[in-house]
Amino acid sequence: MSFPGDESRSAQFEALVSDSLHATPPFTFFLSVRLPSLALGRSLGLSVFPMLSKVISSSELVAWSSDRERQVVYVVTQLPSHGFLHVNDKAAYELPLNFTQGDVNASRVSYQHSSPFRDPDLNDTFRFNLLADYTEPILNQSFPIHISVSYGGLEHLVTSHISLSVVEGGVSPIQLNTTAIVAFLSQKVSLVCLIGIPFDFPLRN
Repeated sequence: MSFPGDESRSAQFEALVSDSLHATPPFTFFLSVRLPSLALGRSLGLSVFPMLSKVISSSELVAWSSDRERQVVYVVTQLPSHGFLHVNDKAAYELPLNFTQGDVNASRVSYQHSSPFRDPDLNDTFRFNLLADYTEPILNQSFPIHISVSYGGLEHLVTSHISLSVVEGGVSPIQLNTTAIVAFLSQKVSLVCLIGIPFDFPLRN
């Protein structure tokens, strides 16, 4: 036996137990509806290198309903000013724009910085309402985005491993191809000065 809920908060029905020969006195069965609730667990924000795209993961943005099975929807109310959101392989330049927690969990939501960049860092944000069926919405929330040259993301433009062959007592130059990263920085960010800082050193040389 199941009891389908509706808009009511409580209900009751009467019943008795019978074996066709004998029956109990009628009794009343009371029911109450426990409404689900929404919770925004994290909206920590994103750190991204200028002119690059970065996925918004559940580590930065997560919400849930109290029954854990209800679909949670982010309804974007204000778009980013210095870039755009990418949802389900589509760039979103205008409202309306919605995505779900499932989209975030599956890495289907990202931010792409796209505006001219002249300062060392820049702040962006988008605002949203949080909705789920039969729950009280959570309104006017923000997701901050920090754009800075201090953040990584250009590793694919630089050779990550270099092998050297050096005779005992000899010297061998380290040749690091920076053409791709210099081209990217000069075209996108107007920065062309590179400084290499070693963070580890050889053990025997």
